[in-house]
Amino acid sequence: MAAGIFITGFSSILTGLNFIVTIHTMRAPGLTWFRLPLFCGRLTQPAIIFILGTPVIAITLLLVGLERIVGVGISIPAWEADPVLFQHLFWFYSHPAVYVK
Repeated sequence: MAAGIFITGFSSILTGLNFIVTIHTMRAPGLTWFRLPLFCGRLTQPAIIFILGTPVIAITLLLVGLERIVGVGISIPAWEADPVLFQHLFWFYSHPAVYVK
């Protein structure tokens, strides 16, 4: 399941990058960022969130995998780790993801 989420996250990053590059390169001459059509501006905002937020969930999944497979203490209190770290990493991704729609 984690591998599926990881691959889906990678595709989200590439999709966001595709939207930003397409909107940037295909604009009409003289069209500034503040005069973009509403549709293009609305597509750019979630694309930026995809690019900035999705790697955090990938790092969180890698840390959870390291914790389970190798036994590195990251979020399990019995291993003298800090569970709040996992909570912060999760909410750093999940809070902006609420506004992506």
